[in-house]
Amino acid sequence: VLPTISGMVPGMIKPPAGCAFCNRCPCAMHICKEHQPIEMKLEGKHCVSCWLQLEGVDRSGIDFLQEEAKNEK
Repeated sequence: VLPTISGMVPGMIKPPAGCAFCNRCPCAMHICKEHQPIEMKLEGKHCVSCWLQLEGVDRSGIDFLQEEAKNEK
């Protein structure tokens, strides 16, 4: 069974600047909101596009709910 990701899929007419999973990912970092992750090779034929896999990246996270609440005021 494949696990599901909660939340809404972003619109593709005007896609977000960063990672498409950013608003739904529990591990989202600041870089995820601004920059699309690069594809990285893993073992065998596996690849991943996630900033978590890159060493040395700023791993500070963002609380999207608080950020969205500030923007609504």
